[in-house]
Amino acid sequence: MASVRVYIKDSYVSANGEAPVYASIYIDREKIEIPCKVSVPISAWDPKSCKVTIRMKNHADLNLIIGNTRKRINDILVEYRLRNKLLNKDLFLRDFNNPREFKTFYDFVAWYQKLRFKEIEPATIASHEALIHKLKDFRESLVFEDIYAICLCGFVAIFVRKNHTAKINTISILERKIFKKKKKYF
Repeated sequence: MASVRVYIKDSYVSANGEAPVYASIYIDREKIEIPCKVSVPISAWDPKSCKVTIRMKNHADLNLIIGNTRKRINDILVEYRLRNKLLNKDLFLRDFNNPREFKTFYDFVAWYQKLRFKEIEPATIASHEALIHKLKDFRESLVFEDIYAICLCGFVAIFVRKNHTAKINTISILERKIFKKKKKYF
């Protein structure tokens, strides 16, 4: 597991005596430096704790910004490790620079309904919400990577047992669309 190191880059000292704070990690023996978008005076930096000292007036805010950068890096590392995916520099930078707004599929659906609430008919929204509620019963936490044909087949099996043929047809149409997209991209 890569460890995150936070440091002040004292080779880039500005005219007012401040230097930028960076976080760095090594992935596949490649060093990745990420700016924390914070500059502090060199005298206000504690290299042991990797934090801004109390000497700065806004030290708490600056330390929160640095901590947030460190947290984002750790979140990406943990996510790839838990999913047993290989992480390289390009993937890391893509995920770091474009953080996912939606942790689950359900978060995306809620956002999409809010975004398009004037365009979608109330009956359609009610149908979506009923299907999402049943999908939550089937799978409590559903991420985008879990949406594939096997998941949908298992979901359809529940409806077959409960004899909901109209919903089975809707899900089958969705399943065909996913297969077409997978063939196009993979």
